[in-house]
Amino acid sequence: MKLLFFAPHAAIWAHAFPEALIAEALRDSGHEIFYATCGRQLKAGCVAMAAYGVSSQDSPERRAEVCRRCEDKKHLLRHEFGFRGSDIAEELSPEDISAITSLIAKVRRDTVLDLEVFGVNVGRTALYEFLLAHKKSAVEFENDGVWHDYLASLENTLYAAYAARRIIQREVPDAIVVYNALYSVNQTVCRLAALHNHPSYFLHAGGNLAHRLQTMMVSKGDIFDLMRQAIDMWPRHRNSPVDADTAGLVTDHFLELLRGHSVFTYSSPQTGGAADPRKRFGIGPQQKVLCATLSSYDERFAAEAIGVRPVVSNIPFPTQADWVKSLIEYVALRPSLFLVIRVHPREFPNKREGVKSAHASQLEALFADMPSNVAVNWPADDLSLYDLAEVTDVFLNAWSSVGKEMSLLGIPVVSYSSELALYPVDMNYLGLTPAAYFDAIERAIGDGWRFENIIRIYRWCATEYRRMVIDVSDAVHSREYATSSLLSRAFGKLVRTFDPYRNERRDCRARPRPIESKDRIAALFASGASSALDTADVTAPATTSVEAEGIAIRSQMGRILSAMYPGEKARLSRLGRWLTCITESSSHA
Repeated sequence: MKLLFFAPHAAIWAHAFPEALIAEALRDSGHEIFYATCGRQLKAGCVAMAAYGVSSQDSPERRAEVCRRCEDKKHLLRHEFGFRGSDIAEELSPEDISAITSLIAKVRRDTVLDLEVFGVNVGRTALYEFLLAHKKSAVEFENDGVWHDYLASLENTLYAAYAARRIIQREVPDAIVVYNALYSVNQTVCRLAALHNHPSYFLHAGGNLAHRLQTMMVSKGDIFDLMRQAIDMWPRHRNSPVDADTAGLVTDHFLELLRGHSVFTYSSPQTGGAADPRKRFGIGPQQKVLCATLSSYDERFAAEAIGVRPVVSNIPFPTQADWVKSLIEYVALRPSLFLVIRVHPREFPNKREGVKSAHASQLEALFADMPSNVAVNWPADDLSLYDLAEVTDVFLNAWSSVGKEMSLLGIPVVSYSSELALYPVDMNYLGLTPAAYFDAIERAIGDGWRFENIIRIYRWCATEYRRMVIDVSDAVHSREYATSSLLSRAFGKLVRTFDPYRNERRDCRARPRPIESKDRIAALFASGASSALDTADVTAPATTSVEAEGIAIRSQMGRILSAMYPGEKARLSRLGRWLTCITESSSHA
């Protein structure tokens, strides 16, 4: 096979190096690789610049510095891996540049979403990072600065379309490979390839935050296609016990969530019982606590806007505002309940983004007048989700990963849609009409915290963190959030001053040839499989018994207990005492 790796973001080494490993594994298996990079063409403002905190509105000098790093790392990869290929800049003719400049000059805010080139709606695919960066839940270009940012994305998308079309026509690849198919330039190339009947695959680091860089998702389509396949396969694995090694992987991820170091975690770190939500919100000692965890709209909307997720309309609450209003009305008539509404931290500036969403302003207006048994947990409260878990009897989830995280602690979770979440919602309580939803809440309150909730999440995560990914840990050794001493950090900074790419060069030269997963990677592409899930037999969790699974999971809950409540703190906490009972029980709790 001939495979086109469209890889214009070499500056992001955590993406570019594993991507090169996959390409090399395929070349070592006899496939031909064409490696397409940027060549400073996406200088208006790209994904790599965003990773370095640089936007399209920054100075040309700041953007050029990221371009320089991208060029340096691209040359390093080409030299060390010996890839044949070209840059986007090399593929564009003067006529192409002129045509693109003309298109940009003519587009209008009210018609740009209809813009097509070569059969691809570039007006829409250019929206993705733009919508996320501005945390939008509607396509609006309300001022010149916002319009400028969108035009930068559109310009890059057009460059990618013109260059990729020329490469595809000349090289005639059997398939296209990109890192994250949702990025606007990558999505455009994938759609262009589809029009020429070439399948496209996406690569992405795994979802296990503790081992994120050591694993790779490999799948046709995009992340939503992969998650749909995994959910469709869930009935096959729902009753399969997990072995001790897999249970350990799942716990590793949860412990990383607790630490709160990752940019992909939004909650504050857990305090081990130091915070007291009952006292903070005035919750009575006998009141049952419901915690409604809101989701951020922009990520869902961005995926819907570019057409990679369908717009879900058959849900009991059309908007989160409708959902919250119904919950407030429900709880207002039940003094035995207390509702905490947790606003998603992404709605406000946080460690990953510095923008407040439009939805946040709507929420502030909605929560102006509340019943006495309802409180709002704003991100500024600096209250951990795991502190709320201390007092919450039932979590109410929209579509965030909270539905998994809280179930792993045994706490029941109630959802109102089977289509919004990126995990099987049969692990939660489900109500698809308003009446059924509130009945599900009552059932969840009655059932309480259960060990069965924990088992289901461990079994699902066996798919997400093992079956669904390819292990590249023999070649990728660096940990994203590894701690080091002040002295070693200072020494590393000094070394990089004189040799800025020392670590990258070491990664390249220390890589094994071949990597251990070479045959699995090659089999995936040669067979035309949809994803790594189709080749998962070689990495499937070991066969084990329900009894052995119970022992393994209780052991893992012991790790979680120790992390959440060091010393004797567990006995002072309701959740700590519950987890202690789980670890000490010899039967299902």
